[in-house]
Amino acid sequence: MALLDRRGFRPGFQRGKPRGKPMPAHIVRGHATRARVRSLVEHVFATQKRGKVLVVRSIGLVCAAASITLSDLAYNMRCLVSIKGRGGPA
Repeated sequence: MALLDRRGFRPGFQRGKPRGKPMPAHIVRGHATRARVRSLVEHVFATQKRGKVLVVRSIGLVCAAASITLSDLAYNMRCLVSIKGRGGPA
């Protein structure tokens, strides 16, 4: 928490519902926003892992970062080919 404060970030954790009370509306909106972002990110990771593209077996942070970057690049290229292959409107 101190690291987040020093860097000017706020914690974005989901909060539990108070016992015996309804969930406040602002917390419900925050949960929905975080869930939307999480679903976008998790689908990309699931697609990469399903295709066996994202396997990080390297020693060191630099090598692991390079491996993940190449995996992301391959995923983006596959998406681009899929979009280009559909063709434009007639």
